[in-house]
Amino acid sequence: MTLAAAVASLALAASPALARGGSGSGGGGGGGGGTTTTVDTAPTFDAWSLCPEYVDPIVIKLADGSDTFANTVVNTACVIVRESGGVLSLYSLRLAPGWVADVKSAGGGNSNTVDIEFTYPPTGEKHSFMTKPGKLVIR
Repeated sequence: MTLAAAVASLALAASPALARGGSGSGGGGGGGGGTTTTVDTAPTFDAWSLCPEYVDPIVIKLADGSDTFANTVVNTACVIVRESGGVLSLYSLRLAPGWVADVKSAGGGNSNTVDIEFTYPPTGEKHSFMTKPGKLVIR
């Protein structure tokens, strides 16, 4: 896979996750109580603020000749991936406040897949990031 294809696949924007809501019942009896909806989501955060150096230019060449490029997970993280000789590996992971990351695969070797799950413990909100040559999935 060429670097241009990798960058193009990682340039896709992730769509926002749907908020999970709950409701509580209002007063009982014949008074016609109402309902209240709460939204259990993490605070809004501009993940690009975690890696502003990747907004322009999109690719940064390292001294060893390899390239790094970044993508964000909505409100959650900036994931920076290194590409060297067609092999992808996790270069850096920068999290928004309160988020926790579980790196399932850091790429390289036979895996060549970067796979990370993110959780916001106060609400249980989850997102994921997975990339391998020719494929990017952000949820």
